[in-house]
Amino acid sequence: MPTIVRGRAGAAGLTLALGCLTVFMANLDTTILNVALPTMGHDLGAATSGLQWTVNAYVLARAGSLFVCAALGDRFGHRRVWVAGLVLFGAGSLACGLAPSLGAMIGFRVVQSLGGALMTPATLAMLARAYPAGPARAQALGIWSASTGIAMGLGPVVGGLLVDSVGWRSVFMVNVPIVVVALACRRLVSDGERPATPPRLDLLGQAAIVAALFPLTYALITAPQRGWASPVTLSLVAVSVLAGAAFVVIERRSDHPLLDLRDFRRPALLGAVGLAIAAFVTLGGFLFFNTLWLQEVRGLSALHAGLLTAPATLSSFLLSPIAGRIVGRIGPRVPATAGATCLAAATAWLALTVSAAGPVWHVVPGYVLLGVGLGLTNTPVNAIAVSSMPRDRSGVAGAIATTSRQVGSNLGVALLGTIVFSGAFVPGLGHAYTLAAVLSLGAAAFAWWALGASRQGGRGASDS
Repeated sequence: MPTIVRGRAGAAGLTLALGCLTVFMANLDTTILNVALPTMGHDLGAATSGLQWTVNAYVLARAGSLFVCAALGDRFGHRRVWVAGLVLFGAGSLACGLAPSLGAMIGFRVVQSLGGALMTPATLAMLARAYPAGPARAQALGIWSASTGIAMGLGPVVGGLLVDSVGWRSVFMVNVPIVVVALACRRLVSDGERPATPPRLDLLGQAAIVAALFPLTYALITAPQRGWASPVTLSLVAVSVLAGAAFVVIERRSDHPLLDLRDFRRPALLGAVGLAIAAFVTLGGFLFFNTLWLQEVRGLSALHAGLLTAPATLSSFLLSPIAGRIVGRIGPRVPATAGATCLAAATAWLALTVSAAGPVWHVVPGYVLLGVGLGLTNTPVNAIAVSSMPRDRSGVAGAIATTSRQVGSNLGVALLGTIVFSGAFVPGLGHAYTLAAVLSLGAAAFAWWALGASRQGGRGASDS
């Protein structure tokens, strides 16, 4: 069984700690802002439609640049790219906290997002290099995944506390001291062994994948308002499909492809991508519409709504490291399938218990199951991604996992939103949760098949 040599254990542990801190900060920023939007809009004199673009700009820039940023890490070193991401994210956060207008805020959010796109795949790649293949890596990935789950759950709570006690600008300023601490420790972080001949940058492939992901993300964001059959939505999807086809052609002909498409012949990698998308369709829809239900329908404050959903955060935090140990021992198939099944059970429960007047605490068992499901699915996705590709492509492997989650989250808000807003809110939310339950059950079946059809369905994902 591979183990970490004593001389590297300290560096690996610090790499894990700073990686968790980084991904916690980046993911917290995706949920903390929603609580601050009303106050921000009042101070900046911005309409709701304009405020939404402080969120959309972040999502668009992140989705469009993840693969490019990951490839930069594979080429120039992940620690170097991680540091650059920290600097950009910290500078963007400081600028957002001082922004004098909505236009400036949107521009600074793009800077923040680019920093996050540089940081997140780099931390996953550094972990893959700092920890040897096997149970040690799987457990480290479990802890890293826990940071993602707890950040997304704590966002409304932390945001509510900061807005009520300090003001909306503090939701950005809180990132600055975290960035300073991480930068102070940068030389202590392990970057593993760099390849003697770093991979060349596939510039055409990078341009094509940006051209595919950017319009797709924009279409998902705007489709609920414009309509799925509107000319703009259909045109954006068509551009995305054409760019995706061009990307496939470019990668097949390239001597140094951004993505070796042969990797996707492995059922395990397809299973991980499908599982990530399906899980975050559920999570993305839940985070958005559960907040609306608790605050707008049930009348809870942002802080109380965040506290009520704390069981989901806690169960995800507790289950992610356990999932890492399970993956290290028996592989990802069982925890991945069990996690998707828990997501199905959670959304089925929520479909039966969301109401306009019944006891609000009836939804709590669904929240717990949702956190368990997220904790069990996130770690296998990361483990399969980093073990499916060579060490010199570990950054791109991280981007595959992160982009799959991002696309799933955007799709969840768009797809479930179409159902929620097709009629009365509460019945529509119940129907949306029912659809999420069906999708999660399908993901469980797909994961069981895909991870069983590959060596990585057993111990391969942890031993590769």
